[in-house]
Amino acid sequence: MTASFTTDHALTQSQQIVWLHEDLFPDSRAYTFTAALDLWGPLDHDALRSAMRHVIAGHDGLRLRLVPGTYPPRQRVGEPGPPDFEVVDLSTEPEPEAGLENLRDTLHNRPFELARGPLIRWLLVVLGPERHRLLQTEHHLVHDGMSFVITVRDLFSAYADIMGGSTPRPISSRSYVDYLEHPSHTDEDSYAKALGYFRSVLDGADFTSPFGSQSSVMRGIAGGQLRTSVPADLASGLRQRAKRDGHTPFTVLMALFGETVKRWTGRSDFTVGTAVGNRPEGFTDCVGMFVNTLPLRLDLRHSKPTGNVLDLLTEQLMDSLLHHQAPIQRLTRDLGRRSSSGLDNPLFSLMFSAHDAKLTELDLGELRVDLIEGVPNGTSRFALDAVVMPDHRRSLTHRDSKPGMLIMWDYQLAFFDCDDIERFAQDHVALLRSYLRHPNAPLAQL
Repeated sequence: MTASFTTDHALTQSQQIVWLHEDLFPDSRAYTFTAALDLWGPLDHDALRSAMRHVIAGHDGLRLRLVPGTYPPRQRVGEPGPPDFEVVDLSTEPEPEAGLENLRDTLHNRPFELARGPLIRWLLVVLGPERHRLLQTEHHLVHDGMSFVITVRDLFSAYADIMGGSTPRPISSRSYVDYLEHPSHTDEDSYAKALGYFRSVLDGADFTSPFGSQSSVMRGIAGGQLRTSVPADLASGLRQRAKRDGHTPFTVLMALFGETVKRWTGRSDFTVGTAVGNRPEGFTDCVGMFVNTLPLRLDLRHSKPTGNVLDLLTEQLMDSLLHHQAPIQRLTRDLGRRSSSGLDNPLFSLMFSAHDAKLTELDLGELRVDLIEGVPNGTSRFALDAVVMPDHRRSLTHRDSKPGMLIMWDYQLAFFDCDDIERFAQDHVALLRSYLRHPNAPLAQL
């Protein structure tokens, strides 16, 4: 389907919660995503600008904008146009890294005009003759982890074509408008099955937050971020053990996350949200917001062998993923839960997710491109929000080491300070080491 520049479309339910947050907290940047791309080697600025224009023209999801004066809000695809792209030269500054940090914060904190597109912008910082950092900022109305990876892939694929003297290959993904009109949004039979499933899983659960339950309106959403690594040898042992036992590394890390929460709070039965992609079939290469959140129940009240806990969690996760299209906002309402602020999810205050979108390796000649995703934005939407990256090697052009793992811990300052979160992360990895030494021990005895 070809996007119409005059047709309005309703926001998806996931987009609606983003819009509501922006409406209530206009100074928040919780739904602004910034990534840094380190560029090593010769770089043609004009070719990069042309590649940006190609990506914006090829992905209409990047050109969505809110239609002024509509309530509930509606959105429309704008016509292709020039990229929001700026170049700043810090190569002659005495402390370029300090200037870079200020530029990053300025770029991230500059509000998007949601009634204008594109909802993506770039800032190229020159740090030396063959040393650049590209800052890419996107609004969550058009962003998810997979879409970011697709955008970066298509950007540098087009750049490589231009530098090779050819016209960039056309972007052949489906229109995001197709998704907005996809029948998955109105499949009532599937939703009824999902509601029945989650009602049975969550029956009798304690939904209060293990770390405290003030509304975000009362406590604020100011937050910090800590990045920790799972070394390559430990990550390798985790992958081997999980495969041997029929689990996934993510399930193991989530169970150990739950045990860490239990030991910190004394709570042994609580719910955790996990972010999932909800792309229908056929939208693999489409850029837009394809994300939902599923509630999982971590019941650690009984001293079971760790393997049994992992079996149960794996089964619950797989069953939950069958219902990945069920909007969390609707589930929350139909499960009889209410938020005092309209923003807190009353089903969970903790998140544990995986960002496992794989980067495509590209041949960019002498240019090396390394990624730093999820630049801290000073906020957190949850008391604690952990994201696991199963492969720490975030590069488009090089895979020169064995893969470790990266965990990003976003936390609200109302519940944690930097020392707290460092100790929490250390406890989590200590449990992992203990589990790999004693995989048949009860979880509570690790």
